[in-house]
Amino acid sequence: MSWITEEYRHFRQDYLKLFIFYYLTSIVVIIFAYFFYKTNHYAVDVLHNQYIANGKEQGLHTNDEAPWSDFLIIFFNNCWNVFLIVVLGLIPVLVIPFLILIINMTNTGILLVYGQNHTGISPVRLFVHGILPHGIFEMTAVILSIVLGTRLSWRVLLKLIKKGGELKRVVKQSLLTYLRVIMPLLFIAALIESFITPYFLNRING
Repeated sequence: MSWITEEYRHFRQDYLKLFIFYYLTSIVVIIFAYFFYKTNHYAVDVLHNQYIANGKEQGLHTNDEAPWSDFLIIFFNNCWNVFLIVVLGLIPVLVIPFLILIINMTNTGILLVYGQNHTGISPVRLFVHGILPHGIFEMTAVILSIVLGTRLSWRVLLKLIKKGGELKRVVKQSLLTYLRVIMPLLFIAALIESFITPYFLNRING
């Protein structure tokens, strides 16, 4: 059995239901955050400025002058952040992965509000051109990592209660999924975000 077949089997058997639930939740949170922050321009500007400041601290550029540098920074930063999401699953508190999801998708909604406020472009066009190209890969990787974190958290909880379970197997499976599936998805997402997304954004900005 190839590793691709193995990962597909795990996805269908172990991840799919939670994955669909978290994906649908993500869409709801993005829409809710957009409408919640739509009239609060001050809060949106403050949060966006903090987002930009964090990016500059990491070495990101905002004028497309060093796409390869941005690619490496985005890729390794995302890999580290997503790895932490998986590792946090070792804490037997099931709400932690869910809160991470809420925070991530709220930030996406805020970005849409900021983009609309400062460009006049509709949030749908901003989402399609500025988020969707790389986001479909990045969002999938993030949600899958949250699924892994949730399953790990549940297994740790079961082990504490029952003094048994399959924790070692689930930890190994989670790490393999991270290496085989999540990291490649983040690699593709970082490439698109660094080289293709800026092109789309420049086109709609005119």
